[in-house]
Amino acid sequence: MDQWPPRLDLNLPPGDGADGLAAIDEHILSLLTQRLAMTPYQPSSPLFNDQHRRDTLSLVRKKAFKLGIPVGLAVDFWDRMLDAAEAIRDRAKGPDRDATAEQLIS
Repeated sequence: MDQWPPRLDLNLPPGDGADGLAAIDEHILSLLTQRLAMTPYQPSSPLFNDQHRRDTLSLVRKKAFKLGIPVGLAVDFWDRMLDAAEAIRDRAKGPDRDATAEQLIS
């Protein structure tokens, strides 16, 4: 089911060589930080519903295949991200509910 290599015609890097990869890595980490920082502010999010989670992972699987990236890698990453988001949400409900989002994800 994995298609390799990724389709570069859809996702050209912003620079060449190592500088381009470093910029992409930095962007991924920045987006992940933003994504997880929003979690405590969405306590009733459907992301914490089992059916919605399965649907989300199915969609990620389809999109990863279409983009030509390793499907297992994308689904595993997303599954772990959803686990982390749920843990952050649970921590936000607990005794540290006055903590900032940055403190919760550190």
